[in-house]
Amino acid sequence: MAGLWVAATLIAATAQTARNAAQSGLTARIGTLGATQVRFVFGLPFAVLFLWLATLLTGEGVPPLTPTSLGFTALGAVAQIAATALMLITMKSRSFAVTTAWIKTEPVLVALIAAAVIGDPLSLPVLAAIVIATAGVVILSTKPEVTEAMLSDLGPAATGLLAGLMFGLAAIGFRGGILALPEGGFLIRASTV
Repeated sequence: MAGLWVAATLIAATAQTARNAAQSGLTARIGTLGATQVRFVFGLPFAVLFLWLATLLTGEGVPPLTPTSLGFTALGAVAQIAATALMLITMKSRSFAVTTAWIKTEPVLVALIAAAVIGDPLSLPVLAAIVIATAGVVILSTKPEVTEAMLSDLGPAATGLLAGLMFGLAAIGFRGGILALPEGGFLIRASTV
């Protein structure tokens, strides 16, 4: 089972990198808003298909939506759209590597937001792991000239960090939406949200 998770993670990371690079290229042709909309309009049919497949595989129906679930999901959706737009804005003025380094502050921001919004505990080992993982991603994705570029202008740094914050808020919103559904296994609840 662990091998499956490793393979799934590598495939997802590769697909995410390719998608972000393709979206960055679209920004020059159709603008930030257009490139942001393409991501979500293109993804909607796949989300509906996945939900349908999840109902077939699990034999479960779509769980009833609650106001709390809808609120958290709306928060996640708006934050995801804003994060994508901010990421594309940052990519306009900085390289893909610099933008990625700023956005990869997301785990720290997710942990802090989750502690504040959902009440997730922040133990010392969790905090240490988040800091080490984030530092590793930043170190691996930067070269000395990239680090200099990251710090040379605070505008792109601010939009990159804000993108990371919004991606974190999106994750918390979607997690809150999943947890607020009253019934169903994880797959069907996650697919519904």
